[in-house]
Parts: sequence; C-alpha cells; structure tokens
Amino acid sequence: MTFLLSDYVNVMKRKAKATSDGTGIRLKLRTRFIALLASMMCVCVLGLSFVWEPRITHEMTTAQIRNLEENVEILSDALVPFLLQNQFGAVFETLDSMQRRYNTWETVTLSNIDGKQLYPLSFSPPVEGQDIIQASRTIVFDGKELAALSVRVDISGDLDQIRQQVRYLTVLIAVFFLSALLVVGILLERWVVKRVSLLALAARQLAQGNYQAQIPLSSKDEIGDLTNSFATMRTTIRENEQSLIASRDEAHRAVEAKSRFLATMSHEIRTPLNGVIPIAELLLEQELPKEQAQLIETIQESGKALKSIIDDILDITKLDEGKFIIRHEEFALENLVRNVVNMFRISAQNKGISLEAVIPKECPEIVVGDADRLRQVLINLVGNAIKFTSKGEVALRVCFNQEQKSDYHTVRFEVSDTGIGISEQDQDHVFDRFVQVDNRSNREYQGTGLGLSICNLLVAAMGGKLSVESREGMGSRFHFSLSFEQVNFDEHAEKENPVKDLPVAPGCNQSSVEASNILVVDDSKANLKIATVILQSLDHSVTTADSGSDALNLMKMQKFNLILMDVNMPGIDGLETTRRIRNDPMQTAHTPILGLSASAFAEDIQSCLNAGMDGFLAKPISKSELVTALAEHL
Repeated sequence: MTFLLSDYVNVMKRKAKATSDGTGIRLKLRTRFIALLASMMCVCVLGLSFVWEPRITHEMTTAQIRNLEENVEILSDALVPFLLQNQFGAVFETLDSMQRRYNTWETVTLSNIDGKQLYPLSFSPPVEGQDIIQASRTIVFDGKELAALSVRVDISGDLDQIRQQVRYLTVLIAVFFLSALLVVGILLERWVVKRVSLLALAARQLAQGNYQAQIPLSSKDEIGDLTNSFATMRTTIRENEQSLIASRDEAHRAVEAKSRFLATMSHEIRTPLNGVIPIAELLLEQELPKEQAQLIETIQESGKALKSIIDDILDITKLDEGKFIIRHEEFALENLVRNVVNMFRISAQNKGISLEAVIPKECPEIVVGDADRLRQVLINLVGNAIKFTSKGEVALRVCFNQEQKSDYHTVRFEVSDTGIGISEQDQDHVFDRFVQVDNRSNREYQGTGLGLSICNLLVAAMGGKLSVESREGMGSRFHFSLSFEQVNFDEHAEKENPVKDLPVAPGCNQSSVEASNILVVDDSKANLKIATVILQSLDHSVTTADSGSDALNLMKMQKFNLILMDVNMPGIDGLETTRRIRNDPMQTAHTPILGLSASAFAEDIQSCLNAGMDGFLAKPISKSELVTALAEHL
C-alpha cells in the first residue's frame, strides 16, 4: 500500500511539473507578444504626441501667419485712398468692420509715420499668449510712408481643435492596438502558443522517457510541419532506444556468457594442471638422473607458463568488468624490489647478461600500497626485459621524491635493457592486447601479448602511467611513477607487525608446522592423490573423502586439525558442506577450512569466505603456497 501511495504521489508530482512547465512556456510567449504590441502602441502614441502634434501645430501656425500677412496687405491697400484724403472716419469704419468680421483679430493698430497711434483712439495693452500671431505692414504711396498697420490674431482655437483631433487619433490607435492585442492574442493562443507549449511539454516528457505525451493535431501550416517532424523524431527515438536496449541486453548476455566461459575454462584448464605442476615439484625434490630432472623441469615450466596465461586472461577480465580491487597494505619496498630481481637472477645468468637493482638509500623503508600488483608489474617488465635481451644488462632502478610537507612519496620505477628494442611504429601499440613487437610466424620470442597490456591497466589502477622509451636494436626503458604513503615503524612495532614480503626462493617460507591430521575433500581421485602426496611429504596425516556427505560422516567419527575442501563437487558441494560444518554445535564447527577451486575469480573467493571458509587456494596447488596456508591456520 505504501508503494502504491508513493507511486501515486510521484505520478502527481510529474504531472504537476509537466503542467507548470507548459504554463511557463505559455506565459513566456504571451509576455513577449504583449510586450511587443505594447511597445508598438507606445511608439505610436509617443510619436503622435511628441512628433506629429508639434509638427502639425507648427505647420498650422505658419499657414495662419501667411494668411494674416495677405489680409494685412489687402487692408493696407484699401486704406491708402482714405489716408491720402485724410478721411479718418472711413479708416476707422473700415478697421472696425474688419475687426468685427475676423473675431480672432485681438488688436488692430494704425500709427502715423511719427509713431502716434491713430486707431484705436484709446491705448490698450497688447494681448500676450503662446498662440498669438502678429503681422505688420507700412502703408506707402509713391514712395511716401503714410502710416503703419499692425494686426495681432489669436489662433489658439484652431490649434486646440488640431490638438484635440490628435488626441482623438491617439486614443483611436490605442484602442485599435488593444483590440488587435485581444484578437491576435486569442488567435495566437489557439494557433501557436497552445500548440508550441504542447510540443515543448512533449519534448520534456520525451527526454524523461515518456513517449505517450499529447502533441498537437497535424495541420498544413508551419506548426503542423513541426508537429509532424516531432512525431517522426519521437518514433525514431523510441525505435532506436528499443534497439539500444536490445543491444545492451545482448551485450550483457554476451558479457555474462564470456564470464561463465572464462570461469569454466579456467576451472577445466586449471584442474588438469593440478596433476602437472605439483607432481613436477614433488619429482624434482627426489634424486633423479640429470636428464630426467631436466625433462621434469620442462614439464614444470610449461605448466607454469600455461597457468600464467590463464592468470593474464583472468586479470584482463577482472579489469574489464571493474571487479579489480587495489589494496592498501604496508610492505617493505626495498625488499619487494630486490626479491623481484632475485627471482630472475638464475635466468639472467643462464643467458649471460647482468641483472641489477638500483635503490637509493633515502628510499622509504615501509610504504602503504598494493604490493601484489606492484610485484606483478615489475615481474612482467623484468621478465620481458630478460626475454628480449641476449647480451648486455637489465636494470631495475628506483627513484625517490618526497613531497614537501606531506606523508606521501612519489616513487619512480624504471626497467631498462639492452635488448632488441621497439620501433617508433610499434611503440604506439605496445600496450594493446594481443600485440607483439615481433609478429612474424617464425618469430623468435613467443607469448600472448597480454603482459604489457595488463601492466598498463594495473599501473593506471594504482594511479600512475606506464610509458616506454626505446630505439630499435638499442634496448628499451619502461618507467612509471606511483604515490605511496610512508609509515614510520620503531623496532618494537616492526617485531609486532611483520611486513608483507615475497620470499626469495620457494623453499624459504616452509616454516616448521607440527604434524597434523588433515581431511582432503575432492571429487577427483587425481587431486586427492596429489594432495595426499604433498601433505605426507610434510609429515602430515591425511584422510580423503570424495564427496561432501562422506566428509560430514568422517567428521562425526574423528577430529581433524584442518580441512582442504574442494568447492565444486556433485551432490553436496564444498560451500554447502562448509555451511553444515559451521552450523554443527560440536567442536568441529571451529575446524579451519581452506577452499580449493580452479575458479579463481573474486566472486568465487568471496563465496567461499561467505560460506564460512577461512582461506582459499587456487588450483593447481603450489606446495609453497600450501605450506604458507598451513602455517597460517594450524
């Protein structure tokens, strides 16, 4: 019920958001349209008020002045006979008649040549006003000045009518624009805004994966073309998404199939190797003729080479699937580097080349990092250097650079050789998978072409970058830098916290372990035989069981100090057997159990630990690794 309510709330939120988005789009379009029409209306009103009205007023005033001057000129000519005959009564009557005829004439003044006012007889101050115009003329006859006539006219009435008409026109234009705003707004809402907002809303929902959003009906205008294009685009996107989903699912199935295939092949290949490598180790511990010992060494080296190829493929798979974990543990850096070099000391001597490790004194003693992965990279680089060098030297150099005011140190690792070198053309692809410098069918140096690719990925995972500098025929130099955290230990801490390190020789870690009673559970008779021989060579008492049910029955009858449990068995497998042992209230529930499996993926190891096992050993079993595990758990 809670899930249904939460789903309903989410749906309502999405609908509300979609509605608000659509409303926002409409408001934007309406606001822009209203602002556009309002701006046009304001421009027209301001133009009429501040441009057209003053201009038409000026034109009207100019026309009135011109008309007044013509009337004054006619009146002056009419007064000439009366002034020559000194008939001032006729002059006064004519001027009175003109003033009565033109009611806008405010004042009419007639003065003689001495400036004495003849009309009107009484002096009246001139009328002042913004809309008053004046026209004056000197009355002349035969070059003799008779009088001066001046007329002042009030044209405010005419100008007020013009201003009033302009205002009426302004109001009419404003009403027109408001009406146009209303009509066009309704049409715009229906033809454009609503349809565009629907398209915008559909686009937003399409971005969220909703292909059922409503879109406008198709029409024969531009919006209709846009709607049709959007519908086509939505259909295409939906088809492409379905195709991508199908491709993704197929890719996931392919990855799962690849993982299952690699796990199966790892198990199937490692299982027979368990009958090769351990037996070769046991035979080499016996006194054999030289020729037989050499043949057995060849068998052992071939088995280790095959196991190395399997490990490389598994490492590539882990890195591709993001299941590779970089650990942060304390280890002795100098010891790790020297042990790597010591591992190849005999190989270098057999080829007649020198091998040295150059480590500065200021190199930090204890650092925090992934010692296993660093060792794997250095082993691969040094092994390649010796492999491709027939004379000269191979050197592993360590350069130290302490960062100021920091507990982190940058350590540069460099592996150089005087071997065949790498051409500039091949250097661009030397870190690619399954790529080798020598790709001839009759090439002298064999390999899978995975080593450098894995090294490159491991260095990148640890925060560095693997680079190469080389010239063909003059050797190569591989180098990378990593940042480590320094740890300062006093002598007491060193004794209480031993530092992880790799032994120089396989037999150096065979610490003495008291003879114990060990149960080996495996459905393979060959694996039982091999484990029995190895454990008996270490003076342990061995009991075998070929199924989980037999192991449970044996544990009820006798007590064991440790159990080697095969994970994959028919019937009750090793995981279920371990769970039943751990759930047993008897003391056997605390017996150490080590898992054995040819599937060495991280999830396989974790499954063993989750089932209650105390450790894990990958097949083929190495005697040195088995001795170390026994020493740890017994």
